[in-house]
Amino acid sequence: MTRWSSSIWGVGTSAFRKQVSVGGPRLAWQAAVEALDDAGLKASEIEAVYAGTVFGDPGTVTRSLQQIGIVEVPVITIENACASGTSAFHESRMAVETGRYERVLAFGIETMTAHFDGAISPIASDPEGAQGYAMPSIYGMSAARYQHEYGVTQEQMAAVAVKNRRHALGNPRAQHRKAVTVEQVLDSPMVADPITLFQCCSIADAAAAAIVGPLGGSQDPAQEVAVRSSALRSGRRWDHTADKVWGWDIVADTAAQACEAAGVGIGDIDVFEVHDAFTIGEIITTEALGLCGLGEGGRLVESGRTALGGAQPVNPSGGLLSRGHPLGATGLAQIAEVVWQLRGMAADRQAPGARLGAVETMGGAYDRLSEEQRAERQPTYDILMDWLVFRDPPDHTRLRRLVSRAFTPRAVEAWRDRVTGVVDELIDGLSGRDHFDLIEDFAYPIPAVVIAEMMGVPPDDRDRFKGWSDDVMILVFGARGVGDRRARAQQGLIELAAYLGELVAHYRRHPADNIISDLVEASEGDDSLEDPEIVANCVLFLFGGHETTTNLIGNGIRVLLNHPDQLQRLRGDLSLIKPAVEEILRFDGPSKMEVRTLADEVEMRGKTLPAGDMVYLVQHAANRDPEVFDQPDRFDIGRDPNNHIGFGFGLHFCLGASVARLEGTIALEALVRRLPGLRLGPEPEVWVPTMLSRGLEHLPVSLG
Repeated sequence: MTRWSSSIWGVGTSAFRKQVSVGGPRLAWQAAVEALDDAGLKASEIEAVYAGTVFGDPGTVTRSLQQIGIVEVPVITIENACASGTSAFHESRMAVETGRYERVLAFGIETMTAHFDGAISPIASDPEGAQGYAMPSIYGMSAARYQHEYGVTQEQMAAVAVKNRRHALGNPRAQHRKAVTVEQVLDSPMVADPITLFQCCSIADAAAAAIVGPLGGSQDPAQEVAVRSSALRSGRRWDHTADKVWGWDIVADTAAQACEAAGVGIGDIDVFEVHDAFTIGEIITTEALGLCGLGEGGRLVESGRTALGGAQPVNPSGGLLSRGHPLGATGLAQIAEVVWQLRGMAADRQAPGARLGAVETMGGAYDRLSEEQRAERQPTYDILMDWLVFRDPPDHTRLRRLVSRAFTPRAVEAWRDRVTGVVDELIDGLSGRDHFDLIEDFAYPIPAVVIAEMMGVPPDDRDRFKGWSDDVMILVFGARGVGDRRARAQQGLIELAAYLGELVAHYRRHPADNIISDLVEASEGDDSLEDPEIVANCVLFLFGGHETTTNLIGNGIRVLLNHPDQLQRLRGDLSLIKPAVEEILRFDGPSKMEVRTLADEVEMRGKTLPAGDMVYLVQHAANRDPEVFDQPDRFDIGRDPNNHIGFGFGLHFCLGASVARLEGTIALEALVRRLPGLRLGPEPEVWVPTMLSRGLEHLPVSLG
């Protein structure tokens, strides 16, 4: 046998439309019969079928193929989200190359309009989808991050849609065959900022097929397209601390594996069909494949290199943006397009001289933790499970009643002088500096010092405590540049918990004026806090105190500097500092949203949200409610009344709100009073890339 032992003998697809009246069996007939005719085979000669479908009813594939005469053979159905069709092809190729079968039908089918009126709704059993991580939101966040980190423009993203719609003019099977301009793309309705409607693929009903067999074994070997390699793999765990956006690493790793097996470099490939469910998806994929460097995908599409007539055309079929996206059929439609391109049969959309092609399809949800990974991270879970915020009544009621003894107004107010001293020391250290980072040099250190003192950490241990605190904060702030961030954060958490356990034991023997002593002494009747509960909630206080205070100070100075009239008003009357802090909490507070699980079924705007569903309570939206706040988008430090929910509400109202208010009020008043020349610096601000909180990682400022 030759180096490559399998090939594609024939391909076929249906048209891609919203065509629920046609039905799955008819779509299957169109695709499979075309592929069989192309391969010169009868249905009875197929030895096995590997089929991709996501939303098909049980038995859909078997029933669809029976009418064609494909019966009494193994039919293996694969569900791998958007990659279901290409996964079926990969398994078909492996079955041929291992000698299991010689004539295999790789098949994909989906009738999306039978299941959805519009966009695909999250599946109830998917926790990420239930929390709002639908595909438009994921890609919208990716696009926003690319705009911020790499300067990708809205016009560059729109250029992907313009290119692919132009390509589709030559594809009679595509759903959208009308050219669009950049202006039309950007003027289409917003879906997930900054992604507009024309930057999203449509759903579609379609089927696609490919016949796979031994290389040289068909009736017309000259028409065969050799399969040099295929690679199928799952990704690593991804979360907000990942160095790159969702999907980048898995595409890069899988492409490298496939290229190595094929003995080619990415520069050797003449034509590509990639998974462009959203415009930013094509930009990210071209980078991950290696067509350009990280952050250069926007400029790549602008250059024309990926357009027909360019050096390496991407999506000459029009891609998903033009064809639509019937999940089970998409991958095989991509394969069919590359086959037509390599045979020179793509008519008006032909890439001249194409001899080597590649297909990329990514599918699936967020990667779940393996059992081994869960075991590795169990020490973290053991600590988090005792956090007050993760408990509901009656456990929450008991814990909050006892823990709140350490946060009475009198207890918090007693720390005013020390907080003032910490703030003044930090400002004194800034004297003589023309530029500094407000977060790193001021907002972040305040809670680090204050929390250590409030907990009763001895002065000799402050450096160790700060080191553990910095490690643990990786779980909140991310620290994308720290390669071993998860291991480092967990190790810091374990060591911190052990140290706090020693402090708890010490203050049981030697009570003092600090939070740990207050928690040790907290009791009601025969009930008191156990040592693990005290340790866990001290860690929670460290988390919440750090993030909330740092974000409040950073966001507060930023919004004041961006509203000079209100800043001048505050400088003229420092008695407004308390209402100013409340307005900052409303206008640009440290917490954007909270995740909750519905205890009961809820009816909202004609929709039923069942009990058990996870929902977002978006505080930032509520704090701009025009039915509650007059001119809600106006920043007014004298706003009264100001019934914001910046610290949440109800049972889970932030227990440390009074501490954050105290630190924020003292810090912001001192900055306004002592640094009259403070202004935003020329370097860009950097936001922490998280959904739940709102905070800056860097805020360069100048003194003049």
